[in-house]
Amino acid sequence: MVADARLRGVDTLVVGTRAAADYFSRLGFTPIDPATIPPELLASGEFASISINETPLLTAEL
Repeated sequence: MVADARLRGVDTLVVGTRAAADYFSRLGFTPIDPATIPPELLASGEFASISINETPLLTAEL
């Protein structure tokens, strides 16, 4: 996922996960405050099915 995002020119990844937060932390992802996520990202289909206030969110700069 990270390598594919880099190839596509993505600068930042954000993941929401309850079960795999430790896994993503080992890959260099860090917790992020939901208030800092751009509204257009929150409106995406990927975030439609989660509660950002109850699901740990992590980010990584690529």
